[in-house]
Amino acid sequence: MRVSKSLSYLASKKNMQILHCNPLNISAKDTIYYFIIGSLKNDFTLLENLVTNIINSSANIFSTEEVSSFTKLTTQTIIQNLLSKYHVGIISLSDASPDYILAAYAIEKPSSNFLTVYNDDYIKGHCPSIYTDYSDLLLAATHDQCEDVVKYLLTYGTIQINKKNAKGNNALHIATIHGFTNIIKLLLTHPDINIHERTNAHNLTALHIAAGRGNLDIIKLLLTYDETQLDQEANYAFNHRFKVLHIVARKGHTFCVKYLIACPNVNVNAQTNYRCTALHIAANEGHIDVINALLTRPDIDVNVKDHQGETALQLAQRRWKADNPALYQEIKDLLLLASAQ
Repeated sequence: MRVSKSLSYLASKKNMQILHCNPLNISAKDTIYYFIIGSLKNDFTLLENLVTNIINSSANIFSTEEVSSFTKLTTQTIIQNLLSKYHVGIISLSDASPDYILAAYAIEKPSSNFLTVYNDDYIKGHCPSIYTDYSDLLLAATHDQCEDVVKYLLTYGTIQINKKNAKGNNALHIATIHGFTNIIKLLLTHPDINIHERTNAHNLTALHIAAGRGNLDIIKLLLTYDETQLDQEANYAFNHRFKVLHIVARKGHTFCVKYLIACPNVNVNAQTNYRCTALHIAANEGHIDVINALLTRPDIDVNVKDHQGETALQLAQRRWKADNPALYQEIKDLLLLASAQ
C-alpha cells in the first residue's frame, strides 16, 4: 500500500505550512490505526491531519528530515517507525499483509469496536481480502493471546483454520508453542481443525510441540481430541523419528512420561527409526527419574537392541561409564534389577 501521492502533496508544502491543519486529538496507537484506515480509503484530508499530528507531537516521532523523505516511504514503513517509537510491539510487520497490519489494531480494540473496522463498506470494496478471509487475523490474535478476538473470528467470516504463517506454523501450533491452553480449546471447536497438521520445520504436530515443552495440560487436551496421535512420528533430533513418548523421555519430562505410559494405547517398547526405545533414550540422556518411571510398566523390555545392537544398559555404559561412573552405576543397578525380574 503506497501513499506516495498524499505524502508528496504534504511534502510540497514549504516551511511546514501544513501546520495550519487542526491536529487530531488522538493517541499514538490511534494515530497509527487511523493512518492505515486513511491509506486504505485514500482519504488525503485524514492523512494530512495525521501527519500534522505527528509533526506537532511532543514525542517528536519524526524529524524534519524524516518528514521531508515521506515521499519515499510506504505506509508500512511509516507504521513500523511509529510502532518502534511508541514501543507498540504487537506483531512483526516484516512480511505483513493488510490483514496483519489491521490486526494489530483490531487486537488492541475491544471486540465491540472490532466490527466497525471490518464492516466498513469502503474497506470491503477496496480491500476485499480483508473482509472475506480472516485467517491472518486469527494467526495474529492467537500469537497475542487475544481470546475474545479468536472466539469472535471462529464464528464470523471465512477462516482457513489450518493456514500457516511465514514460519510454517498454524494457529494451533502457535498456541501450543506459547502454552495458550484456552485458545487451543477454542481452536479445537472449529469443525475444520486438523490436529495432525505439521509444522514446516521438523514436521511436528501440535502434540509433538507440547511434548517437547513438557506441557502436560495441552498433551491431555490434544489426546482427548484424538488418541491416534500417539503413534505419529516427527523428525526430532538428528533425523531420529520420534514418537511422543520418545520426545518426553529425551527431554526428561518425567510427569509426562508417567501420564503417557498409563495410557493403554502407548507402546512402551516402541522404537525410533534407529531402533531406540524410550528406555534407550532416557539412558543415553542420563534421566534417572524417567528410567524409573518407564520401568514401572510390567511389559517393558530392557533387552531391546538398537541399530548398533546395543541394549539400553550397553548404551549407558558407552555413554556414561567413563564420564560419570556414579550415574552409570545407578542406571546399571536399575536395569539389571529390572532384567532379573
